Amino acid sequence: MKQLLSFKLAVIGILLILSAGCKSTAPLAFSGLTWSKCESYRQIMDKDSTYRITFGDGIWPEPMILISSADSIAKYPGMDKFLKGILHDVNLEGSEILFYAPEMQTMFVSTGNKIPKDKPSSVSYCLDDENPYTMWIYDEDVEDWTLKPKTAMNTYTYYDKRKKQLLIVDYYDYGTTPVAEIIILQSNTKSRDKMNIPNSYVNVFYKHDLGKMEDDIEFWSHQVDAHRGRAFDNYRLGQELKTEAK
Repeated sequence: MKQLLSFKLAVIGILLILSAGCKSTAPLAFSGLTWSKCESYRQIMDKDSTYRITFGDGIWPEPMILISSADSIAKYPGMDKFLKGILHDVNLEGSEILFYAPEMQTMFVSTGNKIPKDKPSSVSYCLDDENPYTMWIYDEDVEDWTLKPKTAMNTYTYYDKRKKQLLIVDYYDYGTTPVAEIIILQSNTKSRDKMNIPNSYVNVFYKHDLGKMEDDIEFWSHQVDAHRGRAFDNYRLGQELKTEAK
């Protein structure tokens, strides 16, 4: 009996070690860019104007939290673990974080041309056109999804009922830089409260329960619906900056 118990404990220990090894222990990689708000254009931009990013027409907090360095994230206990978990779940571990704006539920990452081999949930084409079009991807569709055209956008979604989290990841080229725009829809939990993000009139984490998405389907569909138009706008801003740089 003791031998059986020892064997079970040994197996559990091995499984824990293996599961811990699945996630990177390396620190988050940050761009170190300095960001500021441009109220007149409703955009944020970095100090060198390499990037201009819009969050759409929603309410903007004042001040807005913009995380882009190890020093800035250190103010919020547990946020580094939270972001590491997200990058792990979307297969972007080790990628450089350009910024994380918690109140805007958005993280921008420089991907270095890293695109998942898995099927996306949708692909949007002709982003240079006034009205790009989107095609939904089905199980029977077969293609090399890593060969994304320069004027296309692959979108992936990741839903974790246990974490009460829905992630929407748009892959596109911002100017000449391949990026992932990650929309983080997260219900509030005790671990999120521990981050001590200052309260404002903009929700960082939602009171609505993503574990029971079907109870608030209209609310969540509204949050999801906004991501594509925002990504299109940011793609165009990147193209404008690329043209100005010539």
